[in-house]
Amino acid sequence: MFKLITTSVLIISLSGILTACATAELTPIEKQKKQAELLERCKKLKKDMDDLKGKPLRRNASTQAYEDECWIRDQPNY
Repeated sequence: MFKLITTSVLIISLSGILTACATAELTPIEKQKKQAELLERCKKLKKDMDDLKGKPLRRNASTQAYEDECWIRDQPNY
């Protein structure tokens, strides 16, 4: 019982730390680097979608990843 409680407290503590790290402000240089990395990833996914025309399952996975990660960037008001 004690081990279960200790594990639960540890998990809650780690989730709080990870949340704090994820919400930390990025410097303008870090933001620019992150945007550039995302742009490169989106370009690669788009190319994969074109290259995988004869492989529907892999193309669907690439398309889904593109929609999840990049679709909003392609919208005019973004």
